[in-house]
Amino acid sequence: MKKRLTAYVLAMVLACSCIPTAFAAETDQAVPETTESAISSLYAEAPCQSGTLTVASANDSNVYEPEILSQAQHEKSVAGSEGELFTYSKNYSEEVALSEENGGMTTTSRASSFTSYGAQLNNLRYQASGNSTKVVVGPAMKKMYDRYKADILKGTSGAVFNENLMSLRNLGVTLTIPYNYTDSQVRALSIDCGWVVYRSLDMDCPEMFYSNGYSSMGWIRDGSQLTIYLVPMFRAGFTSLSTRKSLKTQLDNKVAEIVKGASVYSRAYDKIKYFDAWLCSHNSYNGDAGNSPSSADYYAEKISGTPWSSVGAILSSSNSSVKGPVCEGYSRAFQLLCSKVGIQATNVVSDSGWHMWNNLRYGNYWTGMDVTWNDDSGTKNYFCKTVNNTDGHYLDDADFYTWFTYPRLSVISSSRILPYYDVPGDFWGREYIQKVYDKNYMVGTDCVTFGPNNKVTREQFVQILYSMAGQPSVSYEARFSDVPAGKWYTNAVMWASQNGVVNGYPNGTFGVGKAIRRQDLALILYNYKNQPAAATIDLDARFVDADMIYDYAYDAINWAVASGVMSGDNKGKLNPQGTATRAQTATMISKIA
Repeated sequence: MKKRLTAYVLAMVLACSCIPTAFAAETDQAVPETTESAISSLYAEAPCQSGTLTVASANDSNVYEPEILSQAQHEKSVAGSEGELFTYSKNYSEEVALSEENGGMTTTSRASSFTSYGAQLNNLRYQASGNSTKVVVGPAMKKMYDRYKADILKGTSGAVFNENLMSLRNLGVTLTIPYNYTDSQVRALSIDCGWVVYRSLDMDCPEMFYSNGYSSMGWIRDGSQLTIYLVPMFRAGFTSLSTRKSLKTQLDNKVAEIVKGASVYSRAYDKIKYFDAWLCSHNSYNGDAGNSPSSADYYAEKISGTPWSSVGAILSSSNSSVKGPVCEGYSRAFQLLCSKVGIQATNVVSDSGWHMWNNLRYGNYWTGMDVTWNDDSGTKNYFCKTVNNTDGHYLDDADFYTWFTYPRLSVISSSRILPYYDVPGDFWGREYIQKVYDKNYMVGTDCVTFGPNNKVTREQFVQILYSMAGQPSVSYEARFSDVPAGKWYTNAVMWASQNGVVNGYPNGTFGVGKAIRRQDLALILYNYKNQPAAATIDLDARFVDADMIYDYAYDAINWAVASGVMSGDNKGKLNPQGTATRAQTATMISKIA
């Protein structure tokens, strides 16, 4: 089988009774995600054993809302019982009865409120087959998800990593159940809800590299109370604790090395390109593992599970004992690398196509990535494109797609598209932030965070002006006691001081780390522009707090107001001694650049 028919089937061990219908689509235009909301009518039933999971609806009737017991009560419930375990897994030897040749099972509906799989658990309800009562299971599922995710993030000290059964049971939840739910219906509820919680963790948490699509669900019924917990399982290559620890050390070191390589780029777009290029240049698709469902099933159980883990794509080039990746390994590796620099990427699955790829959040947009196909084709045809519901990428994941929202995708064709998650489309300063970003005068606090409401320090501000000036060469002078040689801001301070743009304090310091006041910002800009002439403004008549302007900054404030660089608020205050935010700074900078 060619790479584009990569083995990735999420059929469960037991036959499901629900046939799902996908609902995600694409667009060729970059449309802010804030313009659409989730549409509850798009949700359908999730795959199930003998019941259905649905999204809460105002039209629901006969709804039972359980009580979720406290952690102490929950731990008491698991302490005295062994409970019952049942194992689900993705089964490589079975294929969901959908045809990729006829386009899979999709609709053209769109939903754009996606953040993560786990974030959407809270709204779910469960109805057992043959029972009219709908149980509000979402809050309990979300609580269990949060507990397990926190444990996964503990790394080698976590219960999941160490396979500590009692601690794993304590991570579960205990809730009350309807009196008319039979034992078999409670069992089905536990299996179905537990599996979806595990799969959400599996898809959201790249840190859980050692357990992909393979878990036991445990439950204990004690009268009107039900306890549910998870026991994530391991495939070949991950069953030994010592091996898992060794692989984690190697993985952490190699990821840190790759992220360091990407650190030379300040922009998210360039980091994404770097990660994609690294994975493509250091890997070759593992045909032995992914050429057919039956061989993949055997490979994962008997040879190695690394092709379906981030370990395969990140370590196979440096550790010959680690088997290289199939599509899932590429996707999970890309997700892990992105997470280390703050970029949100999630995994997307097509059962009928046996394939996995990524959806990637970029500022106000979501876009698609398929590193596997980029590597296969030697092109970037699947880089930041509207991948979903195109050839080979039909969303038909039996675990999720019927009742979780998926993002509407956009093409990200240029690094000039604003990548910041904290600058929504309707933010008042967005156009000014875009201008200074385009000219590379200001970048974010990280590649996806601008920090519009953060305060600006004195050294940060002169660094901005230094960038605007083209960062000319300077020589170091010990002018300020708090500006040593070799700091990221040293050259900027030297340039600003040597060119009369800024002065320090009388005590011989520059004021490193001090938030810059608005009147000082105006003065520095005034000096940067060589103190241009300006019409005289009656500041006292215009601003109620004009008397707060210090004499040394009065001419600078007059120029800033007259030229439109600075203005007051809707209460007639200029706030000259207040601090400037990054958004305000971007606004003023864009008006003089």
